[in-house]
Amino acid sequence: MQLPLRQEAIQDKCFHPSGNFIEFPKTEVETSIPDRFEKIAGQFPDRVAVKMSNRTLTYQEFNRAANRLAHSILAQRGESPEPIALLMNHDIGLIVAIVGVLKAGKICVVLEPSFPRDRNAFLLEDSQASLLITDGENLSKASEYAHQRCGLVNIDELDAGVSINNPGLIIAPDRLAFLIYTSGSTGQPKGVMQNHRNLLHDSLLYCNGLHICTEDRIALLYSCSASQGLKITFATLLDGAALYPFNIRQKGVAALVLWLNQEEITIYFSVPAIFRQFASSLDGQEQFPRLRIIQLG
Repeated sequence: MQLPLRQEAIQDKCFHPSGNFIEFPKTEVETSIPDRFEKIAGQFPDRVAVKMSNRTLTYQEFNRAANRLAHSILAQRGESPEPIALLMNHDIGLIVAIVGVLKAGKICVVLEPSFPRDRNAFLLEDSQASLLITDGENLSKASEYAHQRCGLVNIDELDAGVSINNPGLIIAPDRLAFLIYTSGSTGQPKGVMQNHRNLLHDSLLYCNGLHICTEDRIALLYSCSASQGLKITFATLLDGAALYPFNIRQKGVAALVLWLNQEEITIYFSVPAIFRQFASSLDGQEQFPRLRIIQLG
């Protein structure tokens, strides 16, 4: 597809200085998120997949952790494509859990611990989730939402003997991957369906448009309950780059400045409001030698 001249000019500026960019092939859109992720994990097992605070997972470690959850889900629920809800903080565990749910061929419904109880209870009921996955930190809150029809899994207490091998399910590109709920500002929240093909296509656009490659370190400031957070997550993990979640609600904009340099972030995504706060906190002396792309949306 021929881009407008202005967009072509922008794209030409997004080349990666390392020269290691590999184009995301169009054929990969007709697979599934687990297929593409497992291919990347096989190619770059020792590269950092995700890092937050003092915890780091390589692609191999990430893949094995997601596989354990996937096998645990399959043992409980079988292979039918049903909704599975997640109630976890904005950190590594949530991202692993999302991939694990997709590896089991299920549909992700991401809840936010910070959301009002009534909203989360509504999303759980409306989605008809058969299982709620949480962690030790959010277990008591998750227990309040779970009911007789919805089982509960604490990801921190998975059986250590569960297989770490890829489940090997055949997942069609048009199978549903996510139910993403609107804000509900004009009424009740509404679930928007996303299939594997949708998100793979978004990853292709991000990768090829921004020349994302294994040398990139990408900031995740968005929540994974929002479509933009998911797009950034998969554009990173399906291209062999490193994802760096940052909880801006907890740490604040002032900490973001130091963090971007300490972690040598190369690509920054955020909403304009956050960027305005970030820019206004600068004194003009800061240097960001590794930051090559800032995208607002």
